[in-house]
Amino acid sequence: MAYTAVTGPVQAAQPAAAAAKFSQPIANVVWQAGKPYSIIWTDGTPGQQPLKLMKGSASALQQVVEIAKVDGAAGKYDWAIPADLSPDSTYVIALGNPPDIGYTGQFTINAEGPTTAPGGLARHLVGPRD
Repeated sequence: MAYTAVTGPVQAAQPAAAAAKFSQPIANVVWQAGKPYSIIWTDGTPGQQPLKLMKGSASALQQVVEIAKVDGAAGKYDWAIPADLSPDSTYVIALGNPPDIGYTGQFTINAEGPTTAPGGLARHLVGPRD
């Protein structure tokens, strides 16, 4: 039996950075434009990371807006959704830089809700009538 000796410095394996895991928003939740929400995650990479709103199919996400630059280790960001954001059911929030990007499941952002008219009556927008 023959043995081969290996000489030279041995490098320890570097731990791979982990992509963030989101607990809020969860997949299929409905958020309302114009309202504040907390985005919550764990295992984010420490240091400045982009927090982005994206939309589209899972294989073709497009950035809508960079929400903020956050410390990936912070675990939370309070976001007031812009009132003029287009309603869509394919929104996703992403945190991080390639290759360590964490994504939420797809969720919905609805248009700003009904407004209240004088006298406390709610005014609803309706579609065209037949």
